[in-house]
Amino acid sequence: MTETTSERKLNNETLTKEVIKLMKNDISVRYKETGELTDEDWEFCEQIDWHPWLELSHLNKQYYLRWCNWRMFNPNANVPV
Repeated sequence: MTETTSERKLNNETLTKEVIKLMKNDISVRYKETGELTDEDWEFCEQIDWHPWLELSHLNKQYYLRWCNWRMFNPNANVPV
């Protein structure tokens, strides 16, 4: 059975959405760990008009800002897990 053009387009759109979802998740995890984006990450974020900061809840943003501030002044400190 052959795929119609509309079925192929739908499959491509679905695949594209899933790849974007996976990439956003990967970038979010790395951003939460490091607070930084690579040039490639930044380019991707610009292309889809998204930033991992948008995924953080309001309370997480406050915590994250405090953590970044603490980390800035204690770059070599061990972070308890």
